[in-house]
Amino acid sequence: MTHEFKYSYTGKECVSFDFNKNFDPKHINIVKNSSEPITSLVFETVTPEYYFEAKSPVDHRNLADIKQIKEDIKENLLIKLFLLTTESNKKFNINLKINEKEESITNDDIVNLKKESFILTENIKTKIVPQEYTFNVYYSFIHNSKGNHISSYCGNGRHVANFTKATRINTLPNKDSSIILLTSEYLDDRVNNERNGFTFKLGDNNANDSNPIIPARIDSFLKNKIDKIILKEYPGIKIENEHIVNETIEEYPYLAKYIKTDKSLVKDKKELVLNAKKIFEKEKEATREKFSKLLTMKTLDNKNFQKSIAEINTLCARELAEYFIYREQIIKGLRKLHDDGNTQEADLHNLFMQMGDESMKEDNSFSRYDTNIWLLDDKYMSFTGIFSDKQISKIKQQISEANEKTYGEKKEPDLCIFYNEMDSKLKDLVVVEFKALDVSTDRKMVAYSEIARNLGYVLQAVDDVKSVYGYVITKMDETFCRELEMQPGIKPLFSNGNEPLYYLYNENLRDKNGNKKDGHIYFMSADTICSDAESRNKTFLDIIKNK
Repeated sequence: MTHEFKYSYTGKECVSFDFNKNFDPKHINIVKNSSEPITSLVFETVTPEYYFEAKSPVDHRNLADIKQIKEDIKENLLIKLFLLTTESNKKFNINLKINEKEESITNDDIVNLKKESFILTENIKTKIVPQEYTFNVYYSFIHNSKGNHISSYCGNGRHVANFTKATRINTLPNKDSSIILLTSEYLDDRVNNERNGFTFKLGDNNANDSNPIIPARIDSFLKNKIDKIILKEYPGIKIENEHIVNETIEEYPYLAKYIKTDKSLVKDKKELVLNAKKIFEKEKEATREKFSKLLTMKTLDNKNFQKSIAEINTLCARELAEYFIYREQIIKGLRKLHDDGNTQEADLHNLFMQMGDESMKEDNSFSRYDTNIWLLDDKYMSFTGIFSDKQISKIKQQISEANEKTYGEKKEPDLCIFYNEMDSKLKDLVVVEFKALDVSTDRKMVAYSEIARNLGYVLQAVDDVKSVYGYVITKMDETFCRELEMQPGIKPLFSNGNEPLYYLYNENLRDKNGNKKDGHIYFMSADTICSDAESRNKTFLDIIKNK
């Protein structure tokens, strides 16, 4: 392959060389010449052998599309060519030729950017007459749904550095793209020797004789100017921002405080949540550290102590709200299972607690997210799962054998058992039995007699029980409800759901020592559970949102 500069006239000299695999910088030819600046670059004899790999020869040559090459050059040289046209008032002509095809790039091909300016004065007090500098903001917004953004500090007619994080645009309505350039004689005079930065640090708050304008001040004025430009270009952005903020708070109410104080001009839900979470975590760490220091003081400052307590209470409330958001997602999951209609018993079981899981109160790996017994009632929030796999297996085996004797079918029940504090003298149990939503009424009615019997087997296996609560969860269709209402002891209860809820008190349950235990039995649907849980959850979330 030969990559050859036929010639390059700089205005003072002519530079030429052949560039190939054997290129040697010693072979660059430089001859004095005062011709007009012009460069000619030629690619020729690009053979497949040049690109072949030794082990796996593949021809990597690309099709030479002259129109695509033109667009690529325009994109890569956009800033340089724009500034050459606008600020240097230079004329240029880039000619492209592939065989018989020709294209050219001239001043007329360069994107047209609008211009606004602001003026800054040097910050050095020692100067009798501080100098003023004009800063030009060139900009354009492109409606292409690509979301690409060019934000460039320019110097000496070229890109030098990207805007700082606080200044650059991350998103625009409809995923519009943007081009924003900042130029100034002040920046031209302070480009470093490598031309990849300035002699000052962007965003710095210090001024000196070499850099007499505080960089952070440039950033601040630039951001202010960009904000005004965006508001002018997108007049509906305030209403859209308000919608995004409200929608985000609705979804993440525990972060409302931080979302509301976001300063970004163009709101983006993902960015709002990400930034709010960072601030929340930082605030939590600072508050805990402050409180820990207070506790180590010899003399406790009562005023600061009370203030720290209030701060901790606020953080705890927000963390609790995060948990209630998690609960909201679980409720939606249960609602979907109910609405699908063909849900299996295992699906319901796994929503309350994963099948096969066991939990010990002393096990630090067990968390409040490992069971969802709160779906039934918030008074069960401190309840955990069954504490012995051997015990639950034994209970299921006994019930299965009883089913075989009664129904001729060795059917193991799909149930899970929860308990309250293990270290208390007496414990309450919650036994949840699942019936697939689409089974027949006869199959559901079997649950009426089974649940009391199954609770009896549980009481035989678990020590120190005070009361037991039994739940049968299935679809409460009209036929099943009518059958239930004819059974002795059944009472309807109020529910927020569309399907009825029934209660049965059983005082004849006994533990293995023959002691009577209170039995509270409920027949309910997933719809009822969802509606009641939603109502309880909403009360708390509304408090957080309003705060």
